[in-house]
Amino acid sequence: NDRYITLWASETGERIGTFFHSAAVNTMSLTSDSKILISGDNTGGCYFWEVNTGALLKKLEMDDPTFSSRALDLSFGQESIAMTYSGRTKDSKSQTDIYRLQDILGSQTDSKGIITNLSPVTTFSPNSSKFCIAKWINLNQHLLIAREDGYLQLLESKTGSIVKETQVHKEVIMDMDISKNEEIILT
Repeated sequence: NDRYITLWASETGERIGTFFHSAAVNTMSLTSDSKILISGDNTGGCYFWEVNTGALLKKLEMDDPTFSSRALDLSFGQESIAMTYSGRTKDSKSQTDIYRLQDILGSQTDSKGIITNLSPVTTFSPNSSKFCIAKWINLNQHLLIAREDGYLQLLESKTGSIVKETQVHKEVIMDMDISKNEEIILT
């Protein structure tokens, strides 16, 4: 339930900076060049930070304040970002929104840095259990979705069509990682 992200130098252990959220931070991702930090919080806000200066570049807010940011994943080549949100109540919904990173960084904002007129390229919503995590795989052709009911679901990234789904746990999948060669999935 921490509202702070702390940036550390891996070689020296020196604290470089701190990034502050208005709510508890649930997820974060760093561009491969380490220039932009993207973080999501418990109110559905996604922040885009310049790592070197600590400046908040943009903030994207959900229309529904009951949604919480669950996971962020940058596509291969980092052209797009998958943002997975879930409602904080039992009966609420979830979704994964796909945005082009350059659209976000080039978008108009209000005086507080909040993005004002940007819609996702596409939105995927589950037919059944809530989404927990979405990860790009197969050179961005697919999204691998982890769901609260223990299923993994493979979706076409352009259409959202279900390619395959399988139950791998009896309960919620809390975390998921994929090996670099995409041969191994950890849940």
